[in-house]
Amino acid sequence: SYTRALDAARRSGRPALIAEALYNLGFSPIEDESTPEARYIAGRPLFEEARTLYREIGDDAGVARTTWALALAYGADGNIDAAAEAAMESAASNRRLGDPFGLGWSLHLVAGINVVRRRLDEAERDLREALGLFTDNGDVSGIVLLVGDFAMLARARGDDDRMWRIVGAIERARRETGLDVLNDPMESVEFQFPDVPPTDPAALAAFNAGLTWTIDDAVAFVLADPAEA
Repeated sequence: SYTRALDAARRSGRPALIAEALYNLGFSPIEDESTPEARYIAGRPLFEEARTLYREIGDDAGVARTTWALALAYGADGNIDAAAEAAMESAASNRRLGDPFGLGWSLHLVAGINVVRRRLDEAERDLREALGLFTDNGDVSGIVLLVGDFAMLARARGDDDRMWRIVGAIERARRETGLDVLNDPMESVEFQFPDVPPTDPAALAAFNAGLTWTIDDAVAFVLADPAEA
């Protein structure tokens, strides 16, 4: 278990091992069916200790990773300002480090926070960059995640037809790949995927249209000029 791994790391006295074990345990510090929010909140002191150790040993990638995790913890606790600051710090660090995976995940979180703050144009900018990073690097789970984020953005803008088309495409990807990257979101920050299929006739028509798309079709749709999509 992660708890035993942390105990072993502490016995080793090696800061890098301890920090890694703390980070891993931080995502599942509670041994029950807790909500994501409860787990992130409980993990916060572990992430904080890990970040301190990474700073002490000069591991910038570790600092960026734990700062991202702390953004989740702050958001879970309803501290959106602290979550935004940590997410942006993580994004800046990953950009400086040249880590497209870390940057993509950081921008995903920054965008979710900006949707909560109703900064929708900023959210779209970050989602486009993050999706481009995942697409360029062939990260299928990241691509599905980011396409789903565009459904969140569409709903925030009141465009339910666009949202349901994207949701249909994500549902097809889930059926074909088994990727459930959207099934355990944080209510405080992230989009809550709606139950499918919808019962409203117009929504069902849009959803069914999305079901005919490949994930590449969905990427083209979300990145197209809205007037052309």
